[in-house]
Amino acid sequence: MHFMYLSILEHLWSFLHPRTFLIEELKKLQGAQSTMKELPCLFDSSNIEAIFGVLDPCERGYITLNQYTQAMVTMGAQGFNSTPEGAKEDKITLSVFRSES
Repeated sequence: MHFMYLSILEHLWSFLHPRTFLIEELKKLQGAQSTMKELPCLFDSSNIEAIFGVLDPCERGYITLNQYTQAMVTMGAQGFNSTPEGAKEDKITLSVFRSES
């Protein structure tokens, strides 16, 4: 419950003070790059679902392998699975997209 409360406050802070939030995130990113530590993730599950929704505007329930690949590149994913489940059928579902990203 405590974690949930902190998460809600963090998201609220980012909406109320977007400039401060972005500056803090960029500082984290710079720090991670200079120390070669794991980079902070600026995407959360709602962002992943929103990207999928943009790629699947007709709500077919899947995107093509090309769309998947372009989305991964655009999000800056490195070393992502180039042949995820559904690749042969050219139908990548949201759950696969979410788990691969």
